[in-house]
Amino acid sequence: MCDYPFEIISASSSVTQAFAIDNSIIKARNVDTLPPTEIALHAHPYYSLVFVDDCDSFTTYIDGCPIEYLPGHVYFNPPDTLHSPKNRFGGMFSSISLKIYIRDNDFAAKFGNLPFCTKCDEALKSLFVNNAKLAKSFDDLTLPTLYENSKKILETLINAPKTTISPKNDGYDSLFINVLKFMYANCNRDIDLEELANVAHMERTAFAKKFKSMYKITPINYLYSIRLSRSLDLLMSYDLPITLIARMVGFKRPTAFASSFARTFGMTPTEYRDKLFNREIPLIIYKRD
Repeated sequence: MCDYPFEIISASSSVTQAFAIDNSIIKARNVDTLPPTEIALHAHPYYSLVFVDDCDSFTTYIDGCPIEYLPGHVYFNPPDTLHSPKNRFGGMFSSISLKIYIRDNDFAAKFGNLPFCTKCDEALKSLFVNNAKLAKSFDDLTLPTLYENSKKILETLINAPKTTISPKNDGYDSLFINVLKFMYANCNRDIDLEELANVAHMERTAFAKKFKSMYKITPINYLYSIRLSRSLDLLMSYDLPITLIARMVGFKRPTAFASSFARTFGMTPTEYRDKLFNREIPLIIYKRD
């Protein structure tokens, strides 16, 4: 849809309960050993809009800032915003998301570089709800409506009163926020426990024990969940071979990547990508030009 200053990557609705995702990507598996990728600190190369329809005491961290999700609010994250839920093994929220690339720099500048949230009025809520319905029964005839709805959402957010979410180190992740950012920035290469402990300025054994007490997972397994999270975004394009994606997220062998992916999501990377593009997974995905 070249007439618009943005390109839609996906639109979906989801209900999250203890990190089993319904009507979204895939149900979580083995959460006691390796959490679903939504748990790990992660970021996206696109703009992410989340309308929270309902929630039960759910806290997320955005660039190290703890944010309590509020029903009836929209949360807007620019590209490369690091975020991670606090409620790793509890809490619930139902939401409708919209993920987009903004092609026009002048249009992108209207949103600024910091994440923000704003309260949703009935008109804005109805646009998100309509997008969710279009995502469930998508065909080529609904595409113009989806784009027009999304344009109205973005134009409304430009003029809406905003609460800026300023990056800071506070609360739950304050001790390890630099470690988490280091993991994310360097997940494409070999990282061992000693290197992570050095980033935290701690002795290796003490670091590993404290990290697991906070996150209920070992540092190395958390790193693996970050790698798998990044692979989901890369798999949205058919232009990237699976072998290259494996290397880009830190796996030396494609077979090791495929095995880890299958253990977590119940399908191989190839099967996952095929389901996305065949719309067997209820997301609307568009290949970039």
